Amino acid sequence: MVDASGYVVMDVETNGLDEERDDLLSISVYVPDEGRTYDRFLPLEMQTELSPDAKRVNGISEEDLAGREPLSQAEVDELLEGWHMGERVVLTFSGTGFDERFLRRYMERHGLSGFARMRFLDIKSLVCRFGERGPRASKDNLCNAFGIGGVRETHTSANDCLLEWRLFQAMGGLPVVV
Repeated sequence: MVDASGYVVMDVETNGLDEERDDLLSISVYVPDEGRTYDRFLPLEMQTELSPDAKRVNGISEEDLAGREPLSQAEVDELLEGWHMGERVVLTFSGTGFDERFLRRYMERHGLSGFARMRFLDIKSLVCRFGERGPRASKDNLCNAFGIGGVRETHTSANDCLLEWRLFQAMGGLPVVV
């Protein structure tokens, strides 16, 4: 059994795949032992419009981002303390450190401190794929394999946090072979 008090789950949505030139659009954090979710949209800053691919994947619209402000240092401090991101393991799911890289680059670009206090664990790094046949080890496929409901075609960061936590629990926090 996984001790929920040692973890928070973070998921981000972006306007592309390159943390150097694509915007971070949203950040969500789920605290599993407290059942709380932080969900925050961020403004477009490096690009002038949303990518059609990003809109299709994450469902974020221009209206969602209108009037939004960048994260402040006070908000980052609250994430580190009040949302436990500075004291617990921060779970993500990408296999490449995608969420971690985007958050790090965002914080650097805005002169925000505190990233070094975060310890990340990419859940997908615990998934060992055996052989080359069959479906890829995506979050959706793994959730379906473990009987975890709530998988949606549109990936919002808040819903993905819940799915990632349920998946980590189903895995017992241990490596699995698929």
